[in-house]
Amino acid sequence: MKFICLGYYDHQRTAALPIPEQEAIMAACRPHMERQYQTGRVFADAGLDPQTKLMRRVDGALVVTDGPYAETKELLGSALILEARDMDEAVCLAALHPTTQLPMAEHLGWRYEIRPITYFEAGRFDESSLSATGTDVSGVSA
Repeated sequence: MKFICLGYYDHQRTAALPIPEQEAIMAACRPHMERQYQTGRVFADAGLDPQTKLMRRVDGALVVTDGPYAETKELLGSALILEARDMDEAVCLAALHPTTQLPMAEHLGWRYEIRPITYFEAGRFDESSLSATGTDVSGVSA
């Protein structure tokens, strides 16, 4: 069974730190991430930039706006997909993440959410498959 682990953080607290301190925090994360990778259960890991676009339909038209959209200090900063037998094992594997291991995580507002993935298919879609399904992406602009 696959699970997605979503890492949230307080962008304002992190941005307030001097760059060398931010870099030191990221360096402190690496050994914990390596330990998590060494389990062989991490399927994918992605760090996310705070720059976002929000897409939605309004009055029948696609509207694209700048984000982050949520009116919160908390931003999604990472997404990790792992495999586990069940939620209990997923929690154990996710507990290796720096969010739960580093003392500064609490001060920076880090938290980690774990959700079962109900559907996942990798490597199936490309532009030709979108065209084959009748999905028109030609008129989409930011």
